[in-house]
Amino acid sequence: MEAKCYATRAPYAPLDKIADMVHFFLVPPNERAAMTDNVEDLVLEHLRAIRSTQGEHGDRLNRIELRLSAIEQTLGSLYALSGSDRETINSVIRRIERIERRLELSEDAT
Repeated sequence: MEAKCYATRAPYAPLDKIADMVHFFLVPPNERAAMTDNVEDLVLEHLRAIRSTQGEHGDRLNRIELRLSAIEQTLGSLYALSGSDRETINSVIRRIERIERRLELSEDAT
């Protein structure tokens, strides 16, 4: 019943055992150690490549965070400017309405 896969067990554990037995019987004893060293070297090489790639991703993430921060600051300043522009426009509209009332040009005066 080892063929069943549970969340805590590797799904192909029986195949790994078979592969180990085949390796044990087919590979001469003097080559087993060399193959183990080669496998360990290969694993270390892959781990180094993963670490390097992970470092590159970390650097890229830092650059993206900096760019996002700059975009947020730009948007904040644009919102502030748009509020200021609205206030300026409202002020100009009030002044024009006051001038129209003084000159009796407004539609309410007719």
